Parts: sequence; C-alpha cells; structure tokens
Amino acid sequence: YSVEVSNGSGCWSVRSDVVDMVMNTLPATPVVSGGVSFCVGSSVLLSSTLSGGYRWYRDGVLLSSAVGQVYTASVGGGYSVQVSDGKCWSLMSGVLSVTANTLPATPVVGVGVGVSTVFCEGGSVELRSSGVSGNQWYRDGMKIEGATFGVYVATQTGGYSVRVTDVNGCESGMSSSTVVVVNDVPVKPVVTVVGGVREFCVGSVVVLSAPMSSGYRWYNERGDVVGTGQSYSVTVGG
Repeated sequence: YSVEVSNGSGCWSVRSDVVDMVMNTLPATPVVSGGVSFCVGSSVLLSSTLSGGYRWYRDGVLLSSAVGQVYTASVGGGYSVQVSDGKCWSLMSGVLSVTANTLPATPVVGVGVGVSTVFCEGGSVELRSSGVSGNQWYRDGMKIEGATFGVYVATQTGGYSVRVTDVNGCESGMSSSTVVVVNDVPVKPVVTVVGGVREFCVGSVVVLSAPMSSGYRWYNERGDVVGTGQSYSVTVGG
C-alpha cells in the first residue's frame, strides 16, 4: 500500500514508500468436548482443540482465569472457547451445554409409632426410609450389601442410616443415625428344690429357687404367672 497527498491546488505529492500488509488466516474453529452433566458439589472436565492460547466462556461471559486447554466446570451453563495461534484468535466454538444436577433430599429414618428400637435377641425392628427409591442402608457407617429397599429389618445392635441415589446418579447426604440395641437373652435358668424333696403332703410347703438375676416370673402348669421373686413357695402339686 502507498499514498499520494494533495495540497488543494491541484498538485499531488510524490507517492509514499510502499507498506506491505500481511493478512493472517484465523486458526481453525475449536471444538469443546467433555462431560455434559454432574452432581452439585462435583465437576466435569472440558477440553478444547490443541492450540497455543485459550479463552473459555460460560454463557458468553469470559472466564478470565481459564487459559488452559482443559477447564474444570463446577457450575452448569453453556461453555465455549476461542483458541489463538499467537497471532489471531479463532471464531468462537460451538456451545457445549453442561447441567449441574441437584442432589436428592437427605432421607429420614423412621419406625412405627410406639415401636422400640431396644429389644431382646431374636427380635427385630423395621426401619423405614423417607426415600421412595434408590435407598442404600448402612450400619455403623458400613454399607449393608443388598439392603436397597425402603424398609430394612434390623436384628443387630448398631447405628443405622440410609442415603438415596437418584436417576442422575447423584447421592443425597447421609441420614441421621438411628440406634438399635439388641439385649442378650439370659441363660436358661435351673430350678432348685430347696431341701431336694419334690414330694410333700397336703398343707405343707416346698420352696423352689432360681439363680440370682434382676427379674423373675414363675409359671404353673397352665402357664399362669404365679410369682415374681427369686423363690416361690409351692403349696399345690404341678
């Protein structure tokens, strides 16, 4: 390129020296690839076509600190990128939509009205999750394999909790722990006949005794409770 100038009197200057101008082609328009969804609190990696420089955008807004080939997206939105060859910036890439899926609500563990979570060995209690589906039960923080229904029948001592996973694969927080206590059943007692004689005459009394314990129930042959002390005085055969 060169130029001549006029002074308005019809005279033109000598033409200027030539200035050579070079038009650089734009880098190829990049492509964004990577994950398209994640659970809130997590992230996905997005990557661009290899080049010398990068400008990442979310919903059309420049992410000033995002200058690498790979970008970690922890917020949902439409992501795009420009690349540079050191001279020119490319056209904007297409938009990759990334969705941040919300976590399911933290479930609550419940038991029936009036139902105790303290019982004797051989018993059980039904624990119910407020989660409709995707349940996973834990005892003392350890996953219970196969316990994936809304109801779990607990037969062991421990702290029981549950979490749910939704259709997007997102996990809820862990529920509060419900403590179940299973008490041991006392050893089968042996009845001692005081004096060692099991036969007695009408009007007489024979005393039966049980081992030392914290509670007692004596039964007659009909299954009626007839005494609650450590010993029982028998006045009727049976």
